Amino acid sequence: MKEELLHFIWKYKLISEQYLKTLQGESISIIQPGIENNADGPDFLNARLKIGNVEWVGNVEIHINSSDWLKHKHSENPKYKNIILHIVYTEDTEIEELTFQKISTLELKGSLSQKLLEQYNLLMSSEKWVPCENEIESIDSFLINSWLDRLLVERVERKTEFINNIFEKSGFHWNQTFFEVICMGFGFKKNADAFNILVNRIGYSAFEKESQQGAENVEALFLGTAGFLPKTANHFYIQKLIKLFEFQKSKYGMEVMESKLWVRGAVRPANQPFVRIIQLINFLVSIKRPILELMGDKIIIELTRVLKVDSTGYWKSHHRIQEPKVNGINAMGGKSIDGIFINSILPFQFFYAKWINDDRLLNQSLELFDAIEPEKNSIIERWELIGIEAASAGKTQALIELKNSYCSKKKCLFCGIGNQILKT
Repeated sequence: MKEELLHFIWKYKLISEQYLKTLQGESISIIQPGIENNADGPDFLNARLKIGNVEWVGNVEIHINSSDWLKHKHSENPKYKNIILHIVYTEDTEIEELTFQKISTLELKGSLSQKLLEQYNLLMSSEKWVPCENEIESIDSFLINSWLDRLLVERVERKTEFINNIFEKSGFHWNQTFFEVICMGFGFKKNADAFNILVNRIGYSAFEKESQQGAENVEALFLGTAGFLPKTANHFYIQKLIKLFEFQKSKYGMEVMESKLWVRGAVRPANQPFVRIIQLINFLVSIKRPILELMGDKIIIELTRVLKVDSTGYWKSHHRIQEPKVNGINAMGGKSIDGIFINSILPFQFFYAKWINDDRLLNQSLELFDAIEPEKNSIIERWELIGIEAASAGKTQALIELKNSYCSKKKCLFCGIGNQILKT
């Protein structure tokens, strides 16, 4: 028996009325089971119960064994002074303090639904890709979609945790925060750490100053700091970037990154770090308005135009520092652009909307996930095999969250779908 299962049973009032009796034989009516408390203190706060003929308002504590009260030293914690009911699976010892205070105890052993226990054990022992793989087809699609809507919010909120850290570190500077978030986004999964190092070594102040001088200065700053500029070059343009960076390096005390920090192996040509840096530079120098002016339901349209800007000048005919190529470095592809919105731009807008308490913008940020094509990856393919399909990136993000944060951890008691299976 797990305590979290007892929490679930109490929260959803899944105890048959005939078994709702204290050890002293008094009946219990659950008017309100209380608010589940995940912090320190009793498990449920502000419950309303009728025990015998008396209505009580207070807190409820739940344990596997009654002796856990003593093990956890609740008697020494003032937060447990307002207990009105002690729920245990097994009363293995009398708690004299509770008896003296006339606090009732409800023992659950032998009174729980056998069907519920069997279903719970089935889910917990399942070795399938998701524990409820056999049962999920019986769940109403409206319930599933409602739960996925909630999971999208959970996932986006979790993604904004690192944005909040950047925002605080920047001294609450919005442009600097966006600069760092978008730079890390261009690293995608394999080079996210390297791009993080790059953006921190450059710093927003240096970028802002150099961007006022033009794209060449930004290219020198990024490519030089990344360690991609050679010591010498034949082409006059690369020679110019080398000279520019030598000045910048001295001016800002720039530390050049080591080559080993970049992941190049098993990375598609279009996703090579050098290519992504050039595309990032094109994006940064092409944004003509302050980023906060772009926040809203048109942000995808506005910034997709910028992300689709083709390389110009030297990079139109070169795909590496000194390697000519007919097509040069192309604009970012559609799926990559979607990835930038999903992982960087929309979470940033969501965070901004939450910070300024703009519910309209907050909802727009979530709705925009549904304007993006569904992602294709191994997790989404497995969901499709068991009959769960996603029509948008909003749903694929939610399904990824469901698998990683609930199914893989067997947190069925905390899952809207798992809840429904156990309660039916």
